[in-house]
Amino acid sequence: MTEQERHDWCLRIHGEIFTTLPFLSISSTHLVLAHLALESGYGTAKAARRGHNLGNITSGPYWLGPKWVDVGGDTDKAGARITQTWRIYDSTAEFLADYWRFLGPVANGGRYVEARNELESGHAAHFARGLGKAGYYELDPDEYTRRLLSVLGTVTQCLSTPPQVAPPAAP
Repeated sequence: MTEQERHDWCLRIHGEIFTTLPFLSISSTHLVLAHLALESGYGTAKAARRGHNLGNITSGPYWLGPKWVDVGGDTDKAGARITQTWRIYDSTAEFLADYWRFLGPVANGGRYVEARNELESGHAAHFARGLGKAGYYELDPDEYTRRLLSVLGTVTQCLSTPPQVAPPAAP
């Protein structure tokens, strides 16, 4: 993915976040964007390409929507690749609405609500650690937090930099 493609992806997804979750602050929309960029490799992961699943959210036993099964890049603690069943969405907006429900007080017994509260407060490191505490990822929490903060810096810079425009052709 080129720098321009990443920039375009950030602008497009940020616009979708702003439209679908308009109640979030600017810092929270940046944090959502960073989380989705990290989880989806800026939209290049299979779950993102196949079904707008930018958060790599698996289906679980209560998901009634479309899904697909794949051996992904994730591994168990022994290092063996694991088979996962991914949620499929018809659009990014549909994914974002479900992502917000997924992190909320009702879905998953409310296990992600502490992380969601930190997201709403714009506390990136606490959000990352809250996701880990609730089981969103298997990576070492310090490493996941480091990666999220790094991506947050990248997407924040991306959103503050105007898109590159080719110079006009010489007469």
